[in-house]
Amino acid sequence: MSRASLREIRKQEVIAAAIEVIGEVGMPKVTLNMIGKRAGLSAPLIAHYFEDKSAIIEASMRQLSAALVREFLSRVRPNASGAERLDALIDGCFSMAHFAPGTMAAWLEFWLQIPRKPHLRRLHRVIAARFWSNIRFAFSGLVPREDLDDGVAGLSALIDGFWWHYAIDPDSVDLHQAKRVCRMYVSHYIKSCTDVGGGK
Repeated sequence: MSRASLREIRKQEVIAAAIEVIGEVGMPKVTLNMIGKRAGLSAPLIAHYFEDKSAIIEASMRQLSAALVREFLSRVRPNASGAERLDALIDGCFSMAHFAPGTMAAWLEFWLQIPRKPHLRRLHRVIAARFWSNIRFAFSGLVPREDLDDGVAGLSALIDGFWWHYAIDPDSVDLHQAKRVCRMYVSHYIKSCTDVGGGK
């Protein structure tokens, strides 16, 4: 195995350990020693792969975001229509892969720390912009250009709302219902934008 491959494996092990520990103890209490113990590496060795704890936390947030993208891409074919892309996006967002207790706890910690940590706020804006861009692209051609922003805002707010409720109290959210409600919103919104005299 090449040194580059081993380095990447070690970095992924550190990130996976960090996500678990963040979910268990909360971001403010996380230490390099905790992460190292979970990953089976010493704190000095972790420093060989990441500059500091902030770099690990940022990499962890990027990893969780990348998992969302992979779930979406695995469900959408290259020449999918806008409606098919929206359907795949909704399915990807509510894949059970994202809702493991440790993963959801880590997401919640990230969200809680974003207002307090400028570097996380900047990263969140980048991640959110990419997410909104995917929704916007899927809505393109389905609604008039002037209605795109409202469609993006509505669907992203629904998805975020269900995620927040699940993170706070998993028993309060039925993920099948969440997907159904999001699809209903998409269907009704497209219809309201395209119906002649639809009241918009």
